[in-house]
Amino acid sequence: MYIREILKYFTMKKFYLKFILFLAVSLCSKSNLIAQTQTVVIGTSSLISAFSPIVKSYECVAYESIYLSTEIGYSGAISTFGFNRVDGTDTLPFDSVSIFMKQTALTSLTAGVIDTTGYTRVYDGSFPNSAGAGWREVSLNLPFAYSNSSNLSVLVFKHTQAATAGTPVTPRWYYTSVSPNRARRYYGTSPMAWGPNLSVTNVLSDIRMTIGTVGIVDISAGLCSVYPNPTDGLVNIVVHNEKVASMLVSDISGKIVADVTTLKQLTVDLRNLSNGIYTIQFFDNTKQLMAAKKIAIKK
Repeated sequence: MYIREILKYFTMKKFYLKFILFLAVSLCSKSNLIAQTQTVVIGTSSLISAFSPIVKSYECVAYESIYLSTEIGYSGAISTFGFNRVDGTDTLPFDSVSIFMKQTALTSLTAGVIDTTGYTRVYDGSFPNSAGAGWREVSLNLPFAYSNSSNLSVLVFKHTQAATAGTPVTPRWYYTSVSPNRARRYYGTSPMAWGPNLSVTNVLSDIRMTIGTVGIVDISAGLCSVYPNPTDGLVNIVVHNEKVASMLVSDISGKIVADVTTLKQLTVDLRNLSNGIYTIQFFDNTKQLMAAKKIAIKK
């Protein structure tokens, strides 16, 4: 009887060991997604605006702005968004605010009627306006997928809310003066549905946002050859699938350090980068990720 129990014990132990090994192999054979969070701040000026991005001195306010991909520096899902408050004795929240985002090739804006074509509505709700200076931000209802392959356009609209007195009652915000104009705005009594006209301005509101980057490790698709690995910085790329159109190289924090838009058979020079682990991501012509590979630079 004791021998039978001992045999049963070792049989079960062997089964669990095989099961654990099976899980380990299965997990290793799939792509591993390593979530990382980046806080991006654009604008550090001490300039102050009483009209942008959103204010209490008018019933309705619209503000549209463009932030360059070089200023953002990361790709991923934008999950929070905010502006930098200066002052204002009115500390009640903005009742109803909508935020829209889209990717754009534009680097400047001209005057015109408000237009939400191509935009994704990422937030609807109140916007914080507590006393004092500092960042006032919201968590987006719908995180926005940003590729960093183009610029980010943001449209903010404060829906109808009773106007308050002028500064310093209404909150004021920090901004950076830019040229050419990358912003346009409206303040008055017309709701967004009426299509108010926006006038251009050099007032680019300072922003802060959280981007959840993803490092994708070893997607084995047989689409590309990357060698040598490790490398001294000169990396040979051979593409085996005509659908592969471009590639990005990112460091361990998710920051894009190289962007190659034409791929056939080439050598990429990464010798300006420091020693470390980097991820090469391959995309089709719609910017969909097809494959990725880790490389190590050792000089």
